[in-house]
Amino acid sequence: MRSRSPDQLTVLVTGADQRQGLAIIRALGLAGISVIACGPHARSMGFYSRFATQSFRYTPPFRDAHRFVDDILAIVRRTRPALI
Repeated sequence: MRSRSPDQLTVLVTGADQRQGLAIIRALGLAGISVIACGPHARSMGFYSRFATQSFRYTPPFRDAHRFVDDILAIVRRTRPALI
């Protein structure tokens, strides 16, 4: 995990298990933006990107929608991203 400066923009990206999520993680990282990768699986492909400064798992939304929301809120409280 890389450290980030206090003024660096940080974006939380969900869907790290999808190709679209990985593409977003890469594009943001190439732009110099700190990326928090989030996905429902321990082996979500976006977790392995060199641009993911942190990674977190959440409950799949179709399995338990309420727990998914709780998981996302907990991640947001912990990481304090500028954008989701």
